[in-house]
Amino acid sequence: MAQLPQEFLTRMQDMLGDEFDAFLTSYDAPRTAGLRVNTKKCRTEDFPPLVPGTWKKIPWIPNGYFVPDGMRMGQSPLYAAGVFYLQEPSAMTPASRLPIEPGERVLDLCAAPGGKATELNARLKGTGLLVANDISNARAKALLRNLELFGSENVLVTNETPAGLADVFPGFFDKILVDAPCSGEGMFRKEEAAVTDWSEATVAMCAARLGDPERAVEYLLDYPAFDFDPHGLVGGGRAPFPYFPGNGGLLYAVAMMAAGWNGAPAGDAPGFPEKGWVVRSEGLRRAL
Repeated sequence: MAQLPQEFLTRMQDMLGDEFDAFLTSYDAPRTAGLRVNTKKCRTEDFPPLVPGTWKKIPWIPNGYFVPDGMRMGQSPLYAAGVFYLQEPSAMTPASRLPIEPGERVLDLCAAPGGKATELNARLKGTGLLVANDISNARAKALLRNLELFGSENVLVTNETPAGLADVFPGFFDKILVDAPCSGEGMFRKEEAAVTDWSEATVAMCAARLGDPERAVEYLLDYPAFDFDPHGLVGGGRAPFPYFPGNGGLLYAVAMMAAGWNGAPAGDAPGFPEKGWVVRSEGLRRAL
């Protein structure tokens, strides 16, 4: 694994205190893979005989198994048939902890790519309603595909902001699950690119996307690689062009988000709104 960013380590040490050493040691432990059985298509106890191997239950997930070392379950026809969902054991936790009862109306607010939504729908047992939402149009399409693959019923897939849903469904849902998008630090052991791409700037981008522009601006104004110009421009090195190509850089994007842009790709430059739409210091002032 690549060297963890020093800024990240410093922040985690401040947050964890005496537990920091144990946290750091965890990165040296072997990574475990998991799968969750789709109980709409297969009983949990019937799954191991379908794929010979040494299967161990995930203790906190009733229908979860650790994937045996060396087994490439993504190539199994059962995966293509929606019999199971490949998912990190820790990522199975949020949906498993929401007490769902048949007949309830449930909202999964940040549902893509579908690991949580498919489990919630299975536990509704063909009753009630699941609204599976994602603010990203592209991710909402992947979410729809996985729900269809799993044989999900009584489900509505939406591509909407939380405020938009609140206007349409006031006081409607019995249960709401919010497993919010993050800056990807939980992916450090899985993907080296998550380590090398991490920066305080990307954390700021995530904060802005989640509707916390004050936090985003705080990150950026304290970040030495960026110089704030009162006209809303950004100068200095390390402009994060892989995320926001084109003129303006990340601080410009934060200003746009503060002015109401949801981050959806559009126009000629991925990550920017329609060509010709410019938000200068007005958006940043609004964030501050």
